[in-house]
Amino acid sequence: MRTFPKILPGGLAAVGADHTVLPSCCCGLETWKEWLNVLYGGGPPWTGHDPAPLVEVLEGKVYVWSDGAWGAKPESESPLVFTSDQFDRAVRKAANDIAGFVLPLRSWLQMHAGSSADAIVQKFTNTFVDPKS
Repeated sequence: MRTFPKILPGGLAAVGADHTVLPSCCCGLETWKEWLNVLYGGGPPWTGHDPAPLVEVLEGKVYVWSDGAWGAKPESESPLVFTSDQFDRAVRKAANDIAGFVLPLRSWLQMHAGSSADAIVQKFTNTFVDPKS
């Protein structure tokens, strides 16, 4: 049986009005579901390192820093700040976007991966799609 990697380089970006915090080195989309638990005591999601973006919940708001997960937060930077509702809606939208990718992925794979298409789509779905989407 063929094995398929479970890594899609990248991850989720936090987008604010004045700047964006991107995932760093070694962060992949496969850990995106960690963002679902941030508001429910699941701790910060893996966002990579060098720099290591920090996601923290304080007093009912979510703060996203471009660095600070492994040390001091950037002194010259204001974090992105989201209400719990804004953060939850954004993460749920990402979940829906990822789930919505399955159909075009299947179509593309049927043209380019032949008989492996269904197995790849199933692996993608199991790894990347939130069952609640």
